[in-house]
Amino acid sequence: MTQERNEMHNFPLLWNDRYTVRSCDADTEKRLTLMSLCNYFQESAWRHAERCDFGYKSLAEKGLFWVLSRLHIEISSLPVWQQPFTVETWAKGTRGVFALRDFQVEDEQGVVMVRATSGWLILDAERRRPRRLTAFEKTMPFLSERHASTDPLDKIEQPERPDKKGEITVQYCDLDLNRHTNSSRYIEWILNGVSEGGYPSEKIVRFSVNYLAESVYGDRIVLLVGRRTAAGGSAARISLMREHDKREILRSCIRTVSDPGSHAV
Repeated sequence: MTQERNEMHNFPLLWNDRYTVRSCDADTEKRLTLMSLCNYFQESAWRHAERCDFGYKSLAEKGLFWVLSRLHIEISSLPVWQQPFTVETWAKGTRGVFALRDFQVEDEQGVVMVRATSGWLILDAERRRPRRLTAFEKTMPFLSERHASTDPLDKIEQPERPDKKGEITVQYCDLDLNRHTNSSRYIEWILNGVSEGGYPSEKIVRFSVNYLAESVYGDRIVLLVGRRTAAGGSAARISLMREHDKREILRSCIRTVSDPGSHAV
C-alpha cells in the first residue's frame, strides 16, 4: 500500500508493507528477532526503491548495487508471534555519499513500536567503490522534513579493552544477491556474541551498526566485544575483523535494559 506521491514521477513518497510475525521470526520470548526486523526493513526498502525505478534491477543494469552502510534502531516494543504489524519507510535525502532512509514499525492501532534511520551507498559492482548520488537525487522522491529518528548516524567508537568472543567462517548460506555476507547475518553473529546464559535477561532498546567493509565466502571473522554496565542494564561495543588482513569490517553499539518478564535462568 502506498500513500503520498511525488507529482513529477508519480512515485510514492511513503511506502507501507503489512507483515505478520511468523514462528521462524520469533525468539525465545516470542518477540520478533532483531535479525528478522532488519530483513523486513530491507524488504520494504527494496520494494520502495523498485517502485521508484531505483531498485536492484535498474542498478544492476548499470553495474551498480545498493549496500547498507549505517543503521540505528530505537525499540519501544516489538511485535510478537502471530501479531500483524506495518513497516513504513521513506527516503529522506542524501548526505555526502549516503542516501538516507527512515523506518517506522506500527501495530494495528497505529502505535509506533520501532523507529530507525539508515544510510546507504551505491557501489560500483566491479570496483566496489561508492558512486555519486546525482542521478538518485534527481529521481528518488524525498521526505526530508520527516524523521523517524534524529540520530546523526555518526561513526561508532571502537570497543575499549574488548574480549574475543569467537570466530566465524563465512558460509554459503551467509551470502546475499551480491555474493557478500548479508547485513542481517552480521546482526545474528553480534547477538550470539553478546548473549550470555542462553536466555535473554535484558532487552535491546538501542542498536547501531556501521558496516565498514565486506566479507565473502571463506573469510574468517573475529568477534570482539567490550561490555560495561549502565543504569538499569548494560551497553556493549562490538568489532568484527577479517582475520587474514586484520581489516575491521563492522562496528556496533547495543544498549539494553533489564527485562523482568523474560524467562532467563
